[in-house]
Amino acid sequence: MNALRHYLPQVRQYLQQQREIWPALGLCPTIRFQLTPIPGGAINLNYHLQVWGRHFVVRLNTVSQIGLDPAAQIRYEYCTLQFLKSTSLTPRPRYLDDTLQILPLGLLIEDYLPGRPLNYRRDLAAAARTLAIIHRLPVAKRHPFIVQDRPLQALFAESQHQADVFFAAGAPGKPGLAALLRELLERASARLSRDEAHFAAHPIRSLVNGDLNPANWLVRQGTAQLVDWERAQITSPALDLTHLLNITTTTWRDEFAHVLSPAEEEFFLNAYVASYPLALRPVLRWQFQLMRLYTYLRAFSWCAYWRARCYLDQVTIREAATDHKISQYLEPAFMRATLQSYL
Repeated sequence: MNALRHYLPQVRQYLQQQREIWPALGLCPTIRFQLTPIPGGAINLNYHLQVWGRHFVVRLNTVSQIGLDPAAQIRYEYCTLQFLKSTSLTPRPRYLDDTLQILPLGLLIEDYLPGRPLNYRRDLAAAARTLAIIHRLPVAKRHPFIVQDRPLQALFAESQHQADVFFAAGAPGKPGLAALLRELLERASARLSRDEAHFAAHPIRSLVNGDLNPANWLVRQGTAQLVDWERAQITSPALDLTHLLNITTTTWRDEFAHVLSPAEEEFFLNAYVASYPLALRPVLRWQFQLMRLYTYLRAFSWCAYWRARCYLDQVTIREAATDHKISQYLEPAFMRATLQSYL
């Protein structure tokens, strides 16, 4: 919460002084509004803006997870939301400031979506419907999105980079963690070309979110909406499917935690693939199984990366709940048990 509180006066002053914001929101200029922090983000600072009965989210990005500079990162998310607005399943973007001249961080204002986080026990069908709609959106040949034609290689490269940061920081953590992470990377590398060949032979490409933790879903009246599109990319839809169902996502926050049974996973996959032609359904299922190893590897290496950045005091937003969960996931016994079916 420290970073949220730190920037709160600056954001409030920004809204008071930048009069061109209000017409973009469909409102007359005003200095009378409510601005309150929205806790829970690890990368972005979010504030709930209430004015004249309207609700918006003011969003500041602190770091890019896809290698973009600060201005390009906030602009990338704005363009993604513009593309998705026809679905009514994502926030509508209203205003963008990517100049970094008045505030040191890129700023985006989007519609506030009411709703509750995803409940894995009762919202799997709604999540499947939403992902099927978004994943099947046609994307023009000319588009602003990052494209990953080799999805497994991209995941592996990201995992290797994150692990390298951890190793360079002295591998802070339990004895044996660094050796285990190196072993997992080596074993994944040994099968990478073979697994990637299947994706190359059967390319299915969609715009994916890439970060489907329960808090990024807002469920209301049976409809599941998705926020936080900073990591969007064109790649295999299996990236979203595996990320959503992996135990490192379903148990990320204790208040939403649920370990999915095989029957629940099958229920979700059946609901999702039903929107695809019959010939593609077994392909999607096989790509889902192949990709699980690599999304788990990314999750574990990200936890190690986060621990290294905390150790080096490079984290802007830090919460005790995040530290606690990362410690759980970086237990070597948990890592081995999670991956034993995929190696």
